[in-house]
Amino acid sequence: MDKVKRVALGLVAVVAVGLAGLIPLDPAGAAPAAAAEPTPLPCDPGEACIVDSPLRVVYRTAGNAHNIWVGVPNGGYIWNHGVRYPGLDHIQVMTQTPDGRLWRICLHYGPRVTFDQPDPTAGRLVPGERVMQILWRRECSGNEDTWH
Repeated sequence: MDKVKRVALGLVAVVAVGLAGLIPLDPAGAAPAAAAEPTPLPCDPGEACIVDSPLRVVYRTAGNAHNIWVGVPNGGYIWNHGVRYPGLDHIQVMTQTPDGRLWRICLHYGPRVTFDQPDPTAGRLVPGERVMQILWRRECSGNEDTWH
């Protein structure tokens, strides 16, 4: 699915939920969950974003990203700010740490950054770690949402 359709679906979902009164449309009035990180901007609903340690988005995509090699010299995290879209709302992330080890994680979608189980929407990146690939996919299974 191309970026325009994913972003449009995300915006429709956010507006519909906001109009129903289920979430505030004004992010300043929203209270973050205890385990949540501040929401980096810009990372639009329907996107996966790589964020460096000062909460600056260094890469964002609403589609699959192969061979991207985006690094975070000071550490950071990857966040699935996706919206509900059965079959394509989770992301499979592949990274390489500075010691050469390869890591994979499946991240659930969500409006807030959370690293906690049972449904993490983000994975921490160690200093010097590089994200190699982001693929949109179906539901995570088993221990695919565990991380280094």
